[in-house]
Parts: sequence; structure tokens; C-alpha cells
Amino acid sequence: MAAARYDGVVSLIASRMLPRAEGQIRRVVVAAGAGVSTGAGIPDFRSHGGFFDTVAQLYPQYACAAEQLLSRSFAEAHPADSAKIRQLVETSMAKAKPTASHLLCTLLQQKGILQRVYTQNVDGLYAAAGVREDLLVEAHGSVRKNNIVLYEDSLPAEFYAAVAQDFPQNARPPDCVDLMLVMGTSLQVAPFCAVPNLGHRHCMRVLVTKDVAACTTNPFSAPKKWSDEALAMYSESRPAPSLKFGSRAVSLQSWWGKRRWKSEFLVDMDTDLFTQLLVRHCGWTDEFAVLCEHYSHHNPSSVCL
Repeated sequence: MAAARYDGVVSLIASRMLPRAEGQIRRVVVAAGAGVSTGAGIPDFRSHGGFFDTVAQLYPQYACAAEQLLSRSFAEAHPADSAKIRQLVETSMAKAKPTASHLLCTLLQQKGILQRVYTQNVDGLYAAAGVREDLLVEAHGSVRKNNIVLYEDSLPAEFYAAVAQDFPQNARPPDCVDLMLVMGTSLQVAPFCAVPNLGHRHCMRVLVTKDVAACTTNPFSAPKKWSDEALAMYSESRPAPSLKFGSRAVSLQSWWGKRRWKSEFLVDMDTDLFTQLLVRHCGWTDEFAVLCEHYSHHNPSSVCL
């Protein structure tokens, strides 16, 4: 079982999150994708039977490049179809409630060690879980705020402002992020896929998702031969393998498993299960149960437990 296989790794991570631990983690950045919300009943995008498979059945001509259906150019050229697709997205999220993975960030916030949550998700579940607005960056917008970012759109200014604050170019330990916790994302979409590459080489990087092997490459990993998927994300014909966040250049390529960071763990596991293990190893079970109970009292259909 995944829990037994990674128990030692989760225990090691937890040991550095405790007060007065050697190399204690004080600044946690979470980068999250669709996998943290599948437990809430929201399908992810790329898995078999996921959202892209659903829309490809409606628009088979886009089956090889379903991302185009969520692009600005498609929305402008086919407004009625775009509205129909948006309705599918909103319907899938209408009754969703935060999961354990979302409430982990709420608990880290209470512990005073959450620096930021960057999420690709538009479901608004981190906000619903109580993550403070100043600690939350919804990089692709939110259906609740009616500001969804489509392919070919620019990311909101607050994304770049948060990146500049969290990852200053000349930051050195102990004055920089010391845990980059990446959860439930395959890191295939730019520029979000660059966020985990911003941490200092002494920052611990942890990737928690199903099928971590799929995360070791992305459409930008072979810049001389771009995939149809990469090209579908951009109006330009050849996206660059790196970009600048302010004055800082950062690679869009996947660097997982390349030993560029001193401490890195790839955990092939459901994010809710990882959360339960981490909470237990940190000795936070009772606090987390209180948090879940409080949340469930106000949200009876919560799936946080």
C-alpha cells in the first residue's frame, strides 16, 4: 500500500515541521492542482475519464488538443460552445466542499508556517476552507469570482506579485521558503509549472500526486520538439522553455528527479491520504479533527474527514 511505502518519507518531512526541530520548516509554499479536489467529486483534467475526455466526446475534432476548448481564441470564435463548456465546469463544482488536502493548508496557516498557497484550481475550495485571502493565489481565477483565466490569457497581476515576494532573487536560508509542497498536479501548464522551480536549492521539495512518473517531463522538456499539447496552450508557434518572473528567469521544464535540490521527495499517493499521514506524524490529529468537526458543522456535506 502507498501509505506503508511512503510512511518513512512522510515521517521525515513531519520531523522537520515540529517546533525546535533541526532545520525546522518555517515557511511553506503549497502549489496545488486538480488532484486535491477529486476527493470532492470534481474530475481532474487529464486522467482517463477526466474533464478533457468528457469535452472531447462533445467536440471530437478537438480530441487531440482538448486544451483549445478552454482557450481565449476558442471562446471568441465560438461563444455559445464556450459558454456550454463553462457550464460543464461550473456544474461539476457547484456542490463541492473542501477536502482534507484543502484543510491541511488551513492547519498550516493556524500553525503560522503557511507562506502561500498557489492553486491552478478554479473551484474556490481553498477560500471555502478558510485560507486567508492574502495567503491565497488563485492563478487561474475562480468560478465564484467569475474571473476564470483561459489558455492564451495572462495570469493575474497578484500571481506575479506573490512570486516576487515569496521568491526574491537573492534570498538565502533561513530567509527563504524551506518547504515547497506540490500537491495533485502533473505540472504540465505554464507558467504555473515553473513555480516549484523557484525554490532555493536548500528548499525541501515534495511532490504528492498520483502517477508521479508523468510529472518528470512536461511539454517544455524537449524544446527542440514541441508537442501538440504545448502548442495548443499558446497563440505563438514555439513557446520558450523558460520565462521571466520580474527580473528572474525560471525554467518551465520539469526538474523533478534531476537532483538539483538537496532534499526532494516524489510521493505517488492520493493527496488526502498523504494529509492524513502527515497530520498523524506531526501529532496534529486532535487539532485537525477539531478543524474538520468545526468545518463539517457549518458544511454538512464536507468530505474533509
